[in-house]
Amino acid sequence: MTIVSKHFPDNHHIFIFDNATTHLKHPDDSLSARKMPKFPPKEGTNWGVEVMVKDPFGKITFGPDGKPRKIKVKMSDGKI
Repeated sequence: MTIVSKHFPDNHHIFIFDNATTHLKHPDDSLSARKMPKFPPKEGTNWGVEVMVKDPFGKITFGPDGKPRKIKVKMSDGKI
């Protein structure tokens, strides 16, 4: 605000931010730069991503230790 007021003192300003979490929605196995390995891992393990194990109703399942169960799946192919 200080910068805008300093450089544009005669104008009224409105700032609108869209921080909707829906922008983060994507299939669990979709390509993601955040999930890609930094260095090539061992042969046969490239592009795997851990996803939560879900029951037939879509709810996350938990192990005996109370932590969510996870499995590693191959990332899906990209689309143009």
